[in-house]
Amino acid sequence: MTKAMFKLLWELALVDLDKMLGFRSLKALAASQSASDHHKSWQILEIFFYAMSAELILPYARRVLADNLEPSVRGFLEHLRTPNQKLMYYILFNFSLALHIFRAGVRWNNSEVILARRSKSSPLFFGLNMPFYMEAYSRDLMIRMQCPSVVNEFIANHESYSVSGNESKGGGGDFVLENLNRKSKSFMSPGLQSEERWKIMYRNKDRLDKIKANLQMQLSIAEKDTDYMYTSDITDEITSFRTLIRQKQYLQQNTLTTLSNKPTDSKLLQFSEHAQQNKDLHYSHITTHKLSLRKLTPIFILQEHRQKHFDIANKTKTDIISQHSFIILNTVKCNEL
Repeated sequence: MTKAMFKLLWELALVDLDKMLGFRSLKALAASQSASDHHKSWQILEIFFYAMSAELILPYARRVLADNLEPSVRGFLEHLRTPNQKLMYYILFNFSLALHIFRAGVRWNNSEVILARRSKSSPLFFGLNMPFYMEAYSRDLMIRMQCPSVVNEFIANHESYSVSGNESKGGGGDFVLENLNRKSKSFMSPGLQSEERWKIMYRNKDRLDKIKANLQMQLSIAEKDTDYMYTSDITDEITSFRTLIRQKQYLQQNTLTTLSNKPTDSKLLQFSEHAQQNKDLHYSHITTHKLSLRKLTPIFILQEHRQKHFDIANKTKTDIISQHSFIILNTVKCNEL
C-alpha cells in the first residue's frame, strides 16, 4: 500500500515534500520515490497526512469560530469548493487514513480492521494498474470466500505475529522473517556467505542468542527493540510542509494542479469511477480466464502521462498488433451489420 500511495502522490505533492526534507539529488529522489525504505516512506506519508489534512480543515475551522457555528461533517464537506480541495479530501480520508488504520490493525492482529481497510484501499491497485497487487488482492479474496470456516478462523487469528509477545507490536509474516534474517546476519562476518555457513549459523542460532543475552546481561546492555519503541518527532516537518502548502496557495487554486502548479490530467477527480471500472473489468476477465496478470488503462496523474501512454512510439509490437486486430475485428463486424 505504501508503494501505491507513493505512485499516486509523487507528482501531486511528495516530490516537493521530499525536496523540502533534503532529498535534492536525482538519485536521492529516485530512491525515495521507489519507497524501498519502508520506515522513511512511512514517515514521509505521515508528514503528508497530518500537514495536508490540517490545512484542508483549517479554513472551515476558522469560519466556524468566526461565525460561531456548530461544526459538522456536512458543513465541512460543503466548504470544499476548489478541485484541489476535493481531490485531497478524497485521497486523505480514503487512502491515507486507510493506510494508518491498516497499520494499526496489523499491530493488534485485528483481522476485521485489516480486511476493511484493505478493501477501502483496493481502488489504488486497480486505478493505478498495479498487476501484482491486483492479483494478490483477488487471490486473497477468492481463498477467503472458498475455504472452510476453520481455515478462515485460522487465517484471521494469524494475520500478523508478535515475536516479542507484546500484543500491540504485531507484524506481517514477511516482516518477521526479514527481522529474523537481519538478526541472524549479525552473527556472521560481512560478505557473501556459503550455504554451509548459513546451515551452521541457523543450527546454532538458539545457542548464539543465549550467549548474546548472557553477555548483554553481564555488561548491563539492554536489548534495544524488546520493550522500547522509538518514535520520531515530526512536528517541525509537519509545520514546514504546512507552510509550503500555504505559500503555494495549493488548496485555493481554481484548477486541478500539483503542489508545483503543474496541470494534472482532467479526469483525475474521476479516480473512484475509473478504479471501479478497472476492478469490474479485472473480475469479469478472471471469471472466463485464468487468474493472471492483466494490464488495464491506468488513471493518469499529469497530462503528459496520458500523452506518453497513448503515443504509438512507446508501444510494444504486441500492443500494436493487438490494437490493430481489435480495430480490424470491429470494422468487419460493422460491415457485416
